[in-house]
Amino acid sequence: MFCGEESGRAAALDLAFCELMFAMAGSLLHGMAMCAAESVPFEDLLKVVKGLIPEWFEDFATKGTETGDYEAGNSAMTTNAAALSNIVRVSREADIDARLPGALLCGFKRAIELGHGPDDLPSLHQAFKPPRSARGHRGAQLNGVRGQPHGLAPVPAPKACSYKNKSEARWSDR
Repeated sequence: MFCGEESGRAAALDLAFCELMFAMAGSLLHGMAMCAAESVPFEDLLKVVKGLIPEWFEDFATKGTETGDYEAGNSAMTTNAAALSNIVRVSREADIDARLPGALLCGFKRAIELGHGPDDLPSLHQAFKPPRSARGHRGAQLNGVRGQPHGLAPVPAPKACSYKNKSEARWSDR
């Protein structure tokens, strides 16, 4: 696809497209983890978002989430993390708030730490799941608690990414 004569135009469009794909996939996979915490089948979520996201994307982003088989097919999580790290770097260099791609990068790096480096993007789902020790104890957080806005119980902030420098993020949940 020809993007024009201007220097940097194709690169900017490529980075914006990649970030959009990563954000859509990340949001869908995070929503699936929230539903799983309440024993809601992910098919129910897909019914709700039908029409908001293309069907091909739905199939791509959810491949392997039920079975845990995230075989590489498009790009490895290590490749995705490198691309997203580049998006964070370029954003910061342009003085653009990089917290959104930075948060996604934390999830990507967490998936890699969990052993999904060679796996495809849907393995990001594993980074969002609660630790095994906490599974099955999430109901009160989503089912509503009196006195809390929107019925959500207060949840302690998770350990999150911290930045060593402007271009590098790491997961600090150890």
